[in-house]
Amino acid sequence: MRRAGWGAVAGLLVAVVVAGCAPSAGPAPNAPTTQRTPSATPTPTPTLDPAEAAVAQMSVEQRARSVVMGHVPGTDTTVLRDYMSSGLGGFILMSDNISGGPDQVRAVTAALTVDPQLPPLIAIDQEGGVVSRLSWDALPAGRGLQSADAASVESAFAGRAELVAAVGANVNFGIIADVPLGPTSFIASRALGTDADSAATRVRAAVQGRRASSSRR
Repeated sequence: MRRAGWGAVAGLLVAVVVAGCAPSAGPAPNAPTTQRTPSATPTPTPTLDPAEAAVAQMSVEQRARSVVMGHVPGTDTTVLRDYMSSGLGGFILMSDNISGGPDQVRAVTAALTVDPQLPPLIAIDQEGGVVSRLSWDALPAGRGLQSADAASVESAFAGRAELVAAVGANVNFGIIADVPLGPTSFIASRALGTDADSAATRVRAAVQGRRASSSRR
């Protein structure tokens, strides 16, 4: 009995040691596992955009004025400056604001800029050709470009953008994207193409020319 008892004990010890040396079988298939939570990364405090900060300080009336592009006739710089002092966000130059060459127009646009830190949008409709506020613009436009390749159109509008910027305007409404119904249409002499495809190709080139000019400044 004593010998049989020690044999049983020895067998149990061997079984325990073997089990301890064997590789772990891992958790049961349905056993819950503990996931390690990654350390939290501090979220940077967002910086308020200066434009948003400025708008937040405005009254409703001021916000309404800031999105208006207005116009008054004449070249009297005092009158023009007083007009823009009301807080308008923009001004469109018309023929009645232009009575001379580039120097005269620059005097007008300078008067329109009441706060250089918050300059207004100063627009002009300088298509060239039939519609031309700047009489010294001799670049081709409209019908003169309807048979031109894209590179020529791009060059013409890059040059036109330089003329507009030189007088202090920063928006030009002078790219015509219309497609005329026919040669007698009122827009036929101003359009950049006689059909949708040709007009689209040249309008794209005109935009690229103006954009290229802006990037060089």
